[in-house]
Amino acid sequence: MAMVESQRAKWAAERLMRPSPILLSSRSWLRSEYDATSSQHRQIRSTNAMVVQTAFIGAEPEFSATPVSELREISLRDMLAPYRHRGRYLLARVYLPPAKSLSINLYVEDRQGDAILVTVYNYPRLFHTGDEELNLYFPKGQIVLIREPWAKPDGGLAHHFIRIDSPSDLVLLDASEPILRGKKWQTEIEATRRLPTSAEEFRVQGNALFRRELFVPAAMAWSRGLELDPDSFVLQLNRSQAYLKLRWFGAALADAQAVLSHSNLNPEILQKAAFRAASAEYGLGHYETALSHFLSLESCAERTAYILKCQERLQEARGVYSMSGLFEAGQTTQGDIDVADYSSPAIHVGPAPNRRGGRGVFATRDIECGELLVVTKPFASTVYDSPDRNQVIVTNLQTSAVQNSTTLALMHKVTMRLFGCPEENQLISALHSGPSVPEPSIAFPPSGPPPPAPTKPSFRTNVDIHKIEDIVFHNCFTPKRDNPSFIVSVQPAKAQDSLALYAMPSLFNHSCLPNALWVCFGDIMIIRSIERIDRGREITISHSLMSDKKLQDAAIESRLGAKCDCARCASENVTATQNLYSLYQENMQNKLQRMMTGQQPWGSRTEANRYLQKVIRLLPQLNYPNLQLFLAHEDLMQVVEQEAQVRGDASLVIVGIRHGFDALKAAGLSDIDTRATIGARGNVSRNMAHVIPFSKTRVPVEMPVMHLLQIIAHISAAFKTLSQRLLAERWLRGAWWVHETCFGGGQALFDIRMRQALYGMPLPTDVDYSWE
Repeated sequence: MAMVESQRAKWAAERLMRPSPILLSSRSWLRSEYDATSSQHRQIRSTNAMVVQTAFIGAEPEFSATPVSELREISLRDMLAPYRHRGRYLLARVYLPPAKSLSINLYVEDRQGDAILVTVYNYPRLFHTGDEELNLYFPKGQIVLIREPWAKPDGGLAHHFIRIDSPSDLVLLDASEPILRGKKWQTEIEATRRLPTSAEEFRVQGNALFRRELFVPAAMAWSRGLELDPDSFVLQLNRSQAYLKLRWFGAALADAQAVLSHSNLNPEILQKAAFRAASAEYGLGHYETALSHFLSLESCAERTAYILKCQERLQEARGVYSMSGLFEAGQTTQGDIDVADYSSPAIHVGPAPNRRGGRGVFATRDIECGELLVVTKPFASTVYDSPDRNQVIVTNLQTSAVQNSTTLALMHKVTMRLFGCPEENQLISALHSGPSVPEPSIAFPPSGPPPPAPTKPSFRTNVDIHKIEDIVFHNCFTPKRDNPSFIVSVQPAKAQDSLALYAMPSLFNHSCLPNALWVCFGDIMIIRSIERIDRGREITISHSLMSDKKLQDAAIESRLGAKCDCARCASENVTATQNLYSLYQENMQNKLQRMMTGQQPWGSRTEANRYLQKVIRLLPQLNYPNLQLFLAHEDLMQVVEQEAQVRGDASLVIVGIRHGFDALKAAGLSDIDTRATIGARGNVSRNMAHVIPFSKTRVPVEMPVMHLLQIIAHISAAFKTLSQRLLAERWLRGAWWVHETCFGGGQALFDIRMRQALYGMPLPTDVDYSWE
């Protein structure tokens, strides 16, 4: 916390500093700094030394919104610091190889020969990169234009440098650019490689880069070739293919359609352009258009595969999914799962007067429990993959939230997508970005024509990094495989193993007692109703479920700009809840100590019962689900089950079942059939076996759903051991119903997801997957 306050004070002091003439470092000093940094990085790589880096976000970074045509050139010696030079641009040239830390460090000189360090943040495709790729973007001799440069002092105030937060402020220029005509340089630079001089040489260079999967540099090479030969269909189709690999589908379609607009194309070019246009339409989610295009093409294996995929996506877009297939894809695929988005016609975005003028998602008709409401891919997602010996700690200066590099990686992914798909800026800008910003329009998705897709891989729209930071912070989710996830702002750094930004799900408001549940298969988010929702009622999800009430309240208020106002929060005794949490922490510590000594974590029946009684004494007298009471009964159920197995005591099996009933009651299930025997026979027995042994009014998702399922399945297995077949079937069907309501997918998905948890459990067999 002291580090955060120190950094805040530093930024505040810098804003109060009076600008003074810039302090330009000598080339020899810059070279020594470059050599020292490079040597340090080489030593770290060779010795595998531990590196911990600290990054700060939330400092309200600025960006230039002024077109280059309206800016005037400025030289380094005419600059001030700290100061943002509005209305000016700096022409500079890279004279040393670039270096990478948290930023990209460029050592540049201006046209007068003065040199300075430029730190570049948030540049697309370069978050995780090596020296070789970095040199392809910024080779020695590369000319850059810095829009409205921000000069600032370093930590010791002895040297000044230029910081760039928005990648649209850094423009890469070719020597042939009109803005460079008549401009002279005082120094000579020996380029690291000979630059191509013909369209054919650029084609060869681009091909080599493409084979190494360096798709942006490849597209840049082919773009330069097209400037020399605008009629080269080969270069344009090559660039379209690079854009497909980058998932810049609008740009890929623009290139393919530009080729198709020409007449008298030879059959090979025509087929290739049509196939890439169809592939781009598929990537944009225009599945009917894509299918029509693929059907018109000549037969080949790839065409056949795409036709089948189009047909599958069209089914999904109507809400028909193979949930088991989607789940298995989520277990084996790191992002980019091929699936169509779906939003039920039973929901719409509308004004929410009780949300301070904001928006919410509402039911357009009565919605039954377990209905599929949303399936969606993320706008961007990332997985935490930093090795333990290379840690990045990210601190938000606005909220004091401490995170890991996943936050930075997600911001890079969002920026990268906007870099190649500026037409999607409207969608992201329509998301909530904090209480200090006016709420976007109610309409979602936003209406109005998007800007045209770019054809040259460079920024054509301004990138507001401050807004991206805010949107990511206020809308990101942490996908988990089985349970609703926690928001990341209060999680320990290592817990943030993945992070994603979604569009439609971000419009669902939070409640601690939600009527819908979100889960993720991989990074695909699925939202289902978990109770009946009347027409016109708001649909809510839980953005945060934490045992620590204070942390949850802080997280919700920080993320949403207001405290949760649900019925549970309005009536909850915060002191009692915190006392329960302290008791829970103590119990978890005891469990850990037992495990370290080879014991069962829940201890003896006496210890488990003692903990349960402590929880009951502290429990507020409210009619809401309680996680601590649920877990205490679950522990006691497991202790008794184990004791029953060891002793072969049927009476203890019934005691364990009753603790299971108590756990489910604490979870919030109602109308639980607590009978331990049923003597019905014949048709009565068969009919009763299909009746769920508790109310189907609502699934209490305030509890970990996997725990609910395991308790219900344990009760079924216990009845099976007692030869109570009818009860065993009823409770198995109860587990099926809970799972179907939360996840869908039928018995196939239940068997896949629960295989490990239920392994060896004596559940009844030959039971049909149906219930009343």
